[in-house]
Amino acid sequence: MNSSKPLEIWKTKTKKGCVRKVLDDTIKLSAIEILSENTSDSYIYTAPQPFKSLSITLPIIVLIIKNMNKYFSFRISILDDKRCRRTFRISNFQVKKKPTIFI
Repeated sequence: MNSSKPLEIWKTKTKKGCVRKVLDDTIKLSAIEILSENTSDSYIYTAPQPFKSLSITLPIIVLIIKNMNKYFSFRISILDDKRCRRTFRISNFQVKKKPTIFI
């Protein structure tokens, strides 16, 4: 994979928005910018098949999310060591907290 093409193994979906690589002024690093009028209209994804994965084996994931004073939502699905898919959804447009545990 070429580091100058961060979306090389990812697929993008845009209806009324864009997905692009930008230089962030705050952190002074390259970032992926996803813009859309609706949070479900633009997104990136990879490994959409049920038991496919990116083969990341580290026990920690770190995301840096910049507050743009706009609504956002993201979802991460993780396939654990028992091949059970765990999904985390985070957004800033719901007022009450709703943690749900699926066993």
